[in-house]
Amino acid sequence: MDHFEELLEAGERLKNAGDMSHLVEDYIRILKLKKNSEKEKLLAATMIPKFFKYFLTHLDEVVSTHFRLFETNDNKVFRTTMMRYLVLCTHCPNKLPMAVNFLMEILSYEIDSRDVYKALLPLVKKDTKVSLTILFEHIWNPSKTDTREKVLNFIKDRVYTRKTSLLNPREEMEMYVTDLIKGCLEVAVDES
Repeated sequence: MDHFEELLEAGERLKNAGDMSHLVEDYIRILKLKKNSEKEKLLAATMIPKFFKYFLTHLDEVVSTHFRLFETNDNKVFRTTMMRYLVLCTHCPNKLPMAVNFLMEILSYEIDSRDVYKALLPLVKKDTKVSLTILFEHIWNPSKTDTREKVLNFIKDRVYTRKTSLLNPREEMEMYVTDLIKGCLEVAVDES
């Protein structure tokens, strides 16, 4: 039996189980199986986040396995892995900063920025303050000049256009964003 079939079988058992606690071995099998083909990677990228909420104690192994799935030349696998990775963050809010930073790193790759923006927006909606802080850190970090313009475009096109829904409480968040902008200006002055 190839790895794809093993992944499918483990996934079916998980999908059809009422109480998944006794199926930890199947979930671990999904994490540990070699994912040699692109279709195996695509299936694993979909299944790992889908069932993660039932196996929260395996967070480190899940994140590690999911990151290895990014090692692909297939754009479909890469995009699916990126979008499904964000599902993990909905179950682990403490991983949100890591996810935002991760997406900022992906922006420096030669991929369509719109895919990253699409993945980033739900994180900004989930915790606007934390997300904006990280975004601005990437703007004012001198070693991140390759992503600075892309981050600014995201803030202008995706965040600013939704400011009434994202910046709540409004007055507090407007002050916070003002402080972030001031920080960027201070760094810019120091660099020149």
